[in-house]
Amino acid sequence: MVALLVIANAWWWWVQEPDVAPMDLVERLAVLREDRAESARVEEPKPNPDDPWLGLAPPLEVPADRLARIALAPEPVPEERLTTVGQGDTLDHALDRLFIHGEVKRKVIAGYRTLHDPRLIRPGQRLFAQFEQASPMDAESLISLVVAPVGRGEGTTVVRAHDEEGAVFYRARPGGLPGHMSRQVLRCPISGPLAVSIRRCGHGDGLTRLVAALLSLRLDLRKHLNRGDELRVVFDELVADDARVRYERVVALRFKGQRATFTGVSWEDEKGRVAIYTPSGDALEPMFLRDLVYGARLTSVFGLRMHPILKKMKPHLGIDLAAPIGTPVRAAADGVLLARRRAGAAGRIVRIRHGRHMSSEYFHLQRWARRLYPGKKVRRGQVIGYVGNTGRSTAPHLHFGVRKDGKHVDPLKAFNTPGKAVPARQREAFKRQVKPLLSLLDRIDVVAEKRGLVARSAPKGKR
Repeated sequence: MVALLVIANAWWWWVQEPDVAPMDLVERLAVLREDRAESARVEEPKPNPDDPWLGLAPPLEVPADRLARIALAPEPVPEERLTTVGQGDTLDHALDRLFIHGEVKRKVIAGYRTLHDPRLIRPGQRLFAQFEQASPMDAESLISLVVAPVGRGEGTTVVRAHDEEGAVFYRARPGGLPGHMSRQVLRCPISGPLAVSIRRCGHGDGLTRLVAALLSLRLDLRKHLNRGDELRVVFDELVADDARVRYERVVALRFKGQRATFTGVSWEDEKGRVAIYTPSGDALEPMFLRDLVYGARLTSVFGLRMHPILKKMKPHLGIDLAAPIGTPVRAAADGVLLARRRAGAAGRIVRIRHGRHMSSEYFHLQRWARRLYPGKKVRRGQVIGYVGNTGRSTAPHLHFGVRKDGKHVDPLKAFNTPGKAVPARQREAFKRQVKPLLSLLDRIDVVAEKRGLVARSAPKGKR
């Protein structure tokens, strides 16, 4: 029996398949191609009628540097470690989790103490450390440590330095982000409400808020989004320890839908102001804000009407927006306050001048916002007062009027007035900056085609 077992083992060892370890790279690639070709010949499963992506192009996300085919020079990548301060945690214990110990830990805490009290570190703060080496025991290789606040904003950075004698110490300075910026390009089909669609594309509410703020410049998100529309976004995110810390900003966006198709790119002018423009340099954002009063209902339009109190036909030189008393009223555009006073039948009013030709007026206010006086500059969206029922009024509402060159115009048409475009002297700089962003939005089609990500046909009645 023992002899039979020995003979069987020897025979199995002799006829077994050779190990793949001796195969060179070319042979391995050939085997992989054959395996992929074989898997491609396998019949695709029948589509699931409940699949939310049925009939839509599936989402696609690509890093911007890979999409733009930028050849990056090889350079040493520092080791990154991240930890979050817990309840009852101390800076000392948090540094231990980052393998910062001994004399280095003492110097880091001493440097941090020059700006902040280490005992006041709060739960939820993030510590992001960078090391020259990957060894967790080599604390001497610590390059920098960022102590980030809870939520948005920058924190405190503790960096390695040398004194005149060459001794190492750590110096703290204000500012610093817990990680590095990563630019991503996302193609996301609309398969429902915006938040649901972006969540199905693998992203959270942070990106939804950034995208919604831009889409709402041209669309009513409750009415103008339809299944089958497509959204493309170039956005920056803060990444630490291969994990997303937060979404920073959207730098370009393209929407293709049944109601509208437009592209917006972010640009910072020479004064540091950031705004969204079309690729040609025109403002994507209209001059006037549409949501002057959150949740308001349009009750009367511009034109001739029967006055509800005087009971005779009179021209109505604005629109009425009904809302509860005390609802904040926002300025329609940047400008300078012309008047803040009582005006008889109009009640408490505010008038704002927007440039040389346009002005806006707000009637029947309950009260004005604080620190608001004639001659003061007003920002777009700034609260200037609160909905009331003052003057000749039958119910709480805001009367909003627009004048152009001193004559009243229909505010509903004025809402479509384009905003301020890129100045002519800065057009060339603008085009140079936005050209790579537009290329990123275009090249995602090439990547999708190479990956075979095409729209699947949906059965009838499922679109």
